[in-house]
Amino acid sequence: MFKQPAQSSSQSAFNRGIQRDNCQRLNYGYLDTKIWKRGFKGYLNGLHNIIYRFTISNRFDMCILLCVCINTILMALDGLFSDTSSTDTIELMSTIFTFVFLSELLLKNISLGVAEYLRDKINIFDACLVTISLVEYFLNSGDNSGFSAFRALRIFKVLRVTRLIRSLKYMRVIMRVLQATIGSAMYVGVLLLLFIFVFSILGMNLFAGKLYRTNGPDLPYRQSFNDFTHSFFAIFQMMTVENWNNILTACLVSEVDTALTMIYLLSCQLILAYILHNLF
Repeated sequence: MFKQPAQSSSQSAFNRGIQRDNCQRLNYGYLDTKIWKRGFKGYLNGLHNIIYRFTISNRFDMCILLCVCINTILMALDGLFSDTSSTDTIELMSTIFTFVFLSELLLKNISLGVAEYLRDKINIFDACLVTISLVEYFLNSGDNSGFSAFRALRIFKVLRVTRLIRSLKYMRVIMRVLQATIGSAMYVGVLLLLFIFVFSILGMNLFAGKLYRTNGPDLPYRQSFNDFTHSFFAIFQMMTVENWNNILTACLVSEVDTALTMIYLLSCQLILAYILHNLF
């Protein structure tokens, strides 16, 4: 066996020094070791450091997510209670959470800066939701009964639940997969609409004015092919296989040839319901 050459005393001392330095190395970051200037500007820089550390911490994110979940539950409870006290309590808590989310927006703008904050599209989405919440609060507060229609703006606040996507690891993976495949799915959707359009036109040419209820010829059938709108909805109902047997019965008892009717209905079901619909 080969023996390693003996190290000189200076080389061994150098290696021991490197090992000692590695053992004594401290895990300090840039913000830990930066020394701020004295004076008012130094205090502002130190305060900015504290706010930045607070907003990027996991505890801050978990608290905001907890507020989002509670706010969503409160929106689900809206209208469930008939007494005034419960309704006022829900409104008060919703207002508190509105200002909590406003405080989050301000803290992130202070810590990251407006330019850095707007680089993230999810931050822009959160800012829009906060703006909508503030508009809905100020327009519906007090005796502004003339602005009661703006209560519909709170519908958009439900979208705040989408913030959970950022916190769930596997949900982010699913969203990335959907984002990568949405382009291919759009082509399948366009092809699906094209076939619906073709079968709607064919249905108009075959069954327009010829479908009636079985209890009398004076009552036109609801799923008719009299115009493009009714024909489109009839084909869409057949594609979803939702009570499509009603359209099947109406077409079979019509004046159209039975063989032609069967070819049309079977091709429509095979292409739309069992091929393109499953692909989409």
